[in-house]
Amino acid sequence: MEFNSLIFIVFACIFFCCYPLVKKNNNLRYIYIIIASSIFYGFWDWRYLFLIVFTGTIDYVASLVIAQNPRIKKICLYISMACNLSILFSFKYLLWLLGYVNTFLQSPLFSSLSLSLSPSPPPPPEFFKVLPIGISFYTFQSMSYTIDVYRGNIRPVRNYFLYFCYLSMFPQLVAGPIVRAKDVIHQIRYPDKLTGARLYGGVAYIATGFFKKTVIADSLAPFVNQAFTEQPLAPDAFYWWLVVVAFSIQIYCDFSGYSDIAIGLARWMGIDYKDNFHFPYHSSSPSDFWKRWHISLSSWFRDYVYIPLGGSRVSPLKVHRNLWTTMLLSGFWHGASLHFVAWGGYHAFLLSIQRIFNKKIFIPNFVKIILTFFLILLGWIFFRSQSVPQAFSIFAILFSPHTYHLQSLFNSPNEMHIIIYLFLIFNFLMLSRRIQSIKVKYEPYILGILIAITIFYRGQGNEFIYFQF
Repeated sequence: MEFNSLIFIVFACIFFCCYPLVKKNNNLRYIYIIIASSIFYGFWDWRYLFLIVFTGTIDYVASLVIAQNPRIKKICLYISMACNLSILFSFKYLLWLLGYVNTFLQSPLFSSLSLSLSPSPPPPPEFFKVLPIGISFYTFQSMSYTIDVYRGNIRPVRNYFLYFCYLSMFPQLVAGPIVRAKDVIHQIRYPDKLTGARLYGGVAYIATGFFKKTVIADSLAPFVNQAFTEQPLAPDAFYWWLVVVAFSIQIYCDFSGYSDIAIGLARWMGIDYKDNFHFPYHSSSPSDFWKRWHISLSSWFRDYVYIPLGGSRVSPLKVHRNLWTTMLLSGFWHGASLHFVAWGGYHAFLLSIQRIFNKKIFIPNFVKIILTFFLILLGWIFFRSQSVPQAFSIFAILFSPHTYHLQSLFNSPNEMHIIIYLFLIFNFLMLSRRIQSIKVKYEPYILGILIAITIFYRGQGNEFIYFQF
């Protein structure tokens, strides 16, 4: 069930109409949220609900044992992490790995070894051939809970319904943000009352999220998708710069739109999620970008990968090792494909370069913002391309002097329309800081305009990009 679907609107109306009836009884409220979240997730494929139950139960039991038996807490943590990561690997990376194994087994090198092995590994069960929506998100959320209990940052939750409510709440279940137990468990137990201010705040987030997704991201999607699926690639540099800028806006509006809707829905439930994006294209450096983009994931890798490796408290060489390990894992988290790993490696390179030269060269802040945006654009080529060779083919077009044809900008009215559209969208994003600072009395009019545009000028409906991760 997707936020931008009619069935979800019906689901949300029923859920929030009945929510006040169960709000005063904790266990009844937990069960109600769990049932609603199961319907929300099970609408896609009910079989994969067992994965959430299995993962959640393992971490719930492990956290209790960790708290009660310090002698075996490390063993319990390892068992919990092994179960979570093995499930994630089986569904997300097994087919990818078997593909490489199969390619090797059919290679002349393997044939020359004359080994008496099966010519190819057995295919995985059909159940593992579909990636469960949201598995990367709720797996990381569940793992963070067990790790925090192990570290002594939080106490384990003894009420199973409360814990599972934390894990499976439908607003963030399939595409984040990745919430932490220390931030939301107490709020789930004692949700705020639905005041007028909280209701209005939820509307503001939801309206903004739908506008970003359905008006901006979905309108740009056909143009971007066509560019990356055409064979051969269009040999026009101006065209590809347009495509790259379009995708940078599309992915931001698509993913931040989902996060805004999730935050708004949670507010109606009396729970405050932290913002997942904070004007990422205003960043003045690569490290600043990762403090603003997909904050819940970048902070997860910081707290559970980068800092445990030693963070920046070790020798300079090891700091770079920690950066590269963290970013490569972040790229691999996005999907079983080398172009995602290349994207992570590209950002690791940027972070290493920044760490080496940041204090040695003075650059005005506005130049830093422009330069950072340009570097982020180049990184999105790795992210969106279907393969690493395709990404390098696009780079070759962009940086070849023979592919710049000025007349191509004016020969196609469709491209000129998109240029104007991108300009208006980008200015909307750049002005968003000022929009937030406008007095409250003007905000209802702005939201009314956004809602009207969303209803009458939305693009063709598309699945949220981060559903595939």
